[in-house]
Amino acid sequence: MAKGWTIITASLLFLNFAKEDMTQVFLTIFMILMFVGIGYILLMTNNCYVETEEMSETEKEKIAKERRNGRRYSLIILIILAVLTGIPMFAGSVNIEFEEDKIRLSGFLVPGYTLEQEEILSVDYEKELDLGRRTNGNGSVRIQAGQFRNKRFGNYRLYSYNACREYVVIDTEDKTIVVNDKTPERTKELYEKLKIFSER
Repeated sequence: MAKGWTIITASLLFLNFAKEDMTQVFLTIFMILMFVGIGYILLMTNNCYVETEEMSETEKEKIAKERRNGRRYSLIILIILAVLTGIPMFAGSVNIEFEEDKIRLSGFLVPGYTLEQEEILSVDYEKELDLGRRTNGNGSVRIQAGQFRNKRFGNYRLYSYNACREYVVIDTEDKTIVVNDKTPERTKELYEKLKIFSER
């Protein structure tokens, strides 16, 4: 079991070396290493039986059956863990809904946010942006959403897809909201739509 804990510890250390542009790769590798470590621990805990020469064949068969059942249950637990943690890590979307006089922003596992049209001071298009650090919210392999902090904006809200490195920056009097879409082309369309919405 010590090997399993070593793998888990190594995966946590490995995650600390992630640079901002490599975070998704590191998260994926981290998840794989975690499952390897947990799987190893679960399987090894089912091998903690001692057979002695004094045991009858019936007792030895009983132990062998318990080992097989233990491995099956461990595999089932590992699959359940993989599904419960894998779906949030690799799923999710960013939703931007336009209404008459407001925009509703939401991201997977993140509370929604409503932005009134009259609050918007400016809408800008950015091709490269330092996102800074997440202070609250969801950071998965697919999206990042929630409260972030960087040098340029201080505290701000982000709703973005990781595959696209172009952004729309919405400034209000007291906050900044950064959004994008799945591709640069769709982000450009979103920018045009937001620009028209803000100038109505």
